[in-house]
Amino acid sequence: MVKYERLLWKIQGDMLKNLLTLLNKGDIGTARWQLEKLQGLGLLQDANRNAIKKNMDTIIAETEKAIQKRAMEKIIGTNKEATIPYMINNKDMERTLKLFERTVYGKLENLYQGMLKGMGQKYIEIVNVATAKQALGYSGRKAMDEIVQNWIGNGLPLIQDRGGRQWTAEAYAQTLVRSTSNEVAFQAQMEYCEENGEDLVEVSSHLGARPLCEADQGKVYSLSGTSTKYPPFSSTSYGEPAGLFGVNCRHTMAPFRDGMEKTWQPYGKRENRKVYEESQEQRKLEREIRRAKMEGQKAKILEKQEVLKSFLKDTGRRREVAREQIGGING
Repeated sequence: MVKYERLLWKIQGDMLKNLLTLLNKGDIGTARWQLEKLQGLGLLQDANRNAIKKNMDTIIAETEKAIQKRAMEKIIGTNKEATIPYMINNKDMERTLKLFERTVYGKLENLYQGMLKGMGQKYIEIVNVATAKQALGYSGRKAMDEIVQNWIGNGLPLIQDRGGRQWTAEAYAQTLVRSTSNEVAFQAQMEYCEENGEDLVEVSSHLGARPLCEADQGKVYSLSGTSTKYPPFSSTSYGEPAGLFGVNCRHTMAPFRDGMEKTWQPYGKRENRKVYEESQEQRKLEREIRRAKMEGQKAKILEKQEVLKSFLKDTGRRREVAREQIGGING
């Protein structure tokens, strides 16, 4: 786990502690308790703003470092395979990253506001449900504990995107780093090609590519769209969130000159689809293990791990332990 992820995990823990401290004061589930807690929402939000503020500058700096490192690794990885390498160094990458500073700040601000809003909404939900259960003859304390445990079991999701999907803070930040590093690397590559007169580029290929990327990979494109032999780059899925060089995309591209041997080749659709579906199933099983760990249920953890091991044995896929860790790689 990198530093910005550890800090976000700590902030979530501090925010949860602030919530529980407030909720545990008073006679849980009574009408008076409900009124006091709802009136005390501002106290919770103030405490949580302070928890975020203390770590904000460090998280911004560490996130930018992670983006630059990941983008540079992508360039280095491309150069190891490509015939024509990019002559891009860390200073070039740092200059390109400057173009994305406002985007990074904006997305991190959305993360902070989402965490505050999500924690406030969960606080209100717990107060109202516990009080309603108490009025029906159930234990308000038990109702509160159940909501909190289920929430923790799901990884403390605090952020909801426009599509209604719930995100944990570290998963949101990981996606931010992956997507922005892809954009930074792509922008650096485009700048290099423009400055050096490279119009043709070859897109890499790998088994298990996402559906939109699968149609584009292993092919040569013309950046200007003026080639009569190769299709324009604008005809690819670039620009789509799930398209080429989009969120979580593993593809890269390298300069290409007509007549030279290609580095990458397309894969068959059926073969690619099979590997893609297996990768999605593995991600699902890893999420179930993380959820079991959050719930602290040892028997369930072992059960889920055995299911994953069996799946990996049947498919021949490699185990990725980091994806099974709480606060580890999400997806």
